Amino acid sequence: EFGIILRNTSRSSGLKQLTAIHDSIRNIHFGCENNEFKVTCSMGVSEINENSDTPSRLLSAVDSAAFTAKDNGRDNIQIYNTENQRISSRQDILGWVGRINVLFEKNLIKLRCQKITPLHKTINSLPHYEVLLDVQDEEGNRVPLEEFIVAAERYNRIIDIDTWVVNNVFEWLEKHRSKLSRINGLSINLSGSSMGNRKFMGDLIEKLSVEGFPTDKVIFEVTETIAINNLDNAARFMRKINEIGCQFSLDDFGSGTSSYSYLRTLPIDYLKIDGAFVKDIAKNTHDYAVVKSINEIGHTMGMKTVAEYVEDEFAYQALKAIGLDYVQGFGIEKPIPLYKLFG
Repeated sequence: EFGIILRNTSRSSGLKQLTAIHDSIRNIHFGCENNEFKVTCSMGVSEINENSDTPSRLLSAVDSAAFTAKDNGRDNIQIYNTENQRISSRQDILGWVGRINVLFEKNLIKLRCQKITPLHKTINSLPHYEVLLDVQDEEGNRVPLEEFIVAAERYNRIIDIDTWVVNNVFEWLEKHRSKLSRINGLSINLSGSSMGNRKFMGDLIEKLSVEGFPTDKVIFEVTETIAINNLDNAARFMRKINEIGCQFSLDDFGSGTSSYSYLRTLPIDYLKIDGAFVKDIAKNTHDYAVVKSINEIGHTMGMKTVAEYVEDEFAYQALKAIGLDYVQGFGIEKPIPLYKLFG
């Protein structure tokens, strides 16, 4: 990333200069190992005028515009405009990054959990729970979780988030060890960054290796996209953690382009079907067929299947008829604070 300041330059003249720089970069070609590559760049532009108050806000504006240029297809120039919804969204994300430490310090990040209940009751069937983040700002307003996670990932804070979640969940498990026979475990979401980070993984293995720690009650959850994009890292990480006694759940299954081909390489215990196929399953024959197919594949490979976004009785009954193992969603139970799990 590079920053350019054009002094004593009008808006039109500045854009001409930047366009010339942009075009010059596009004309750069280089060869490597008999392959030729083309260089492109995305530019974010903001004027310094009577409305510019601080350098940090100016840099934030340029950064938001640059990310919007990338989101719009890359290799283009985006002028900062407060009325542009994409840019406004990026500004909000940048704001959350700066507040992450404050949120930790003021105890504004808490943990919730949502039940994943077995569809077919047997003597040994127990629910497990997915651990969810609950983030509030200083005024007590709930922060959109997706924006918060995007901010943490974009600016390399997601490992800090994952570390905090792991530490707090492990502390909860130790504290409630005598009651853990009531549940099958807690499912902890992990990012691709954490899975590929040696220090995070080393610290995690050290915590899980403490004598007597209930590793059989720990389920790590990763999305299909993360698993595909980091297949070697994911497989290596999962095998090491699996050897210690933890389980793994693959989330959003069905959203990727090569779902079935790589399943054999990963030690998966639970296959969570992408909620997009579940929400309208009772009235959409295509979604019904997709879920039925995934369920059969999962069972053939020795995995338990989970459907999320179960909102009503119609979806519940359709999934039961298909033979899913577990269901999760507001129609089953809304998320509750983790500290309330055992009353």
